[in-house]
Parts: sequence; structure tokens; C-alpha cells
Amino acid sequence: MPCFIKMEKFNPHALALLPEQRKFYIQQHCDWVVNLNQSGIKISSGYLVDSSLKPGGGGLLTLQAECFTKAKEIVEQDPIILAGLVNWSLHQWIPIDQSLDFFILDSHS
Repeated sequence: MPCFIKMEKFNPHALALLPEQRKFYIQQHCDWVVNLNQSGIKISSGYLVDSSLKPGGGGLLTLQAECFTKAKEIVEQDPIILAGLVNWSLHQWIPIDQSLDFFILDSHS
């Protein structure tokens, strides 16, 4: 099944929120990912950090879906997107070898 990657960064609206407000939306996002995994959708999500492990580089989400349209339909239900807190893009990922299959196919399964 095709694999898709959503990349995102907080937008100015999100950065204007208090940390505890952002934390609320992040928890909603985490719960959404868990629910999708429990429903059988292979999905994994995380955030990017710099060399000092400081967050701020954005987020990355991988998921499997039948096609780009289905992946976009799923991603558009992300609570962080619904709240308008991120600028994001979605791409299908076509690996050139199978060395990361264990990561993409088995994460959170």
C-alpha cells in the first residue's frame, strides 16, 4: 500500500497561543493518531528537533492509504489542521529500496 508523508510547521496563529493551549491541540492530535492506529490505519507521527533536542523544526507524519485522495481525506481530519494551527503539505513517498520498510510498515502496529 502506498506511503504518504505529511510535513507541517506551526503557523503564526499557533505560535501566538500559550504553551498550555498548544499542548491541548497536540494532545488531541496524539489521540487522533492512536485512534487511527486502533482502527487499522498504519500511521505514525512525531516532531523534529535540532542538535540540542530543542523542538521547533516542525512535525512529520507517515501513513499508508490506498491513494493520495484517501491520504488527504485522513490528514485533513487532524485536529491540528482543523484548528488552523499549521502550514502543511502532503506527498506520496516512493522509496528506492526496502531498507526502511520496518519503520514505515510496522510502526505502532
